[in-house]
Amino acid sequence: MDIASLTSAVATVVLALLTAFYVRLTWKMLRQVEDARQPSVIVDLYMPDSEVLFEIGNVGERPALHVEVKLKDKTPWQEQFFKDLSLFKDGIAYLAPGRRLRYSGGFLDWKKLLDKGGSLEFLLSYQNEAGERFERRARFDMRNYQGVRFSSFGHPVDAVARELERMRMERSHKPFSAFSKPKRSPCPFCRESIIQTARKCHCCHEMLDEGWAGERPPGEKAEGVGVE
Repeated sequence: MDIASLTSAVATVVLALLTAFYVRLTWKMLRQVEDARQPSVIVDLYMPDSEVLFEIGNVGERPALHVEVKLKDKTPWQEQFFKDLSLFKDGIAYLAPGRRLRYSGGFLDWKKLLDKGGSLEFLLSYQNEAGERFERRARFDMRNYQGVRFSSFGHPVDAVARELERMRMERSHKPFSAFSKPKRSPCPFCRESIIQTARKCHCCHEMLDEGWAGERPPGEKAEGVGVE
């Protein structure tokens, strides 16, 4: 075999190896992309008040089907609500991407918890749309939550929801129309007609105190009152 033939054979082998390497690399990348598009069910704990809440959520890009949740509970409770939840009996048939469901767990007995310790261990099992089964474990040592500030569990979305609920309750007690005109009164300084909720006159630019509507301009006398 001459040198040219040997060189060609070596080049062919090297090219074949490189091709196999890139095919395998491409397959792994496609697999990673596909795995990233799978459902991913997680569990987390919240204590916005003294009550323990736990959350089941799907942070993946695909729906999770036939979600089953099993619980090993070794935590001392003052009041426990887990036993009444259908979640542990029936599971969740369909959990959409980005969906999070919160459940009330109960109230901890912190004295017993610190004396004896306690934990919650969740076993999550769910399927993707192709029927492939996934499992995940999550264990929480409840002693780690002792002394944690409630604000640690705050979320801007919760604050917005509370404010919207407050506004809804306020409006439910008084009539409101998007087309109703605001009440107006004369400015106590320049007598220009302005809305009663204004804090600054758009005409004379004077600052107005709260509840200014109905006040008289400085120096103006009440009707029927003379000057001695």
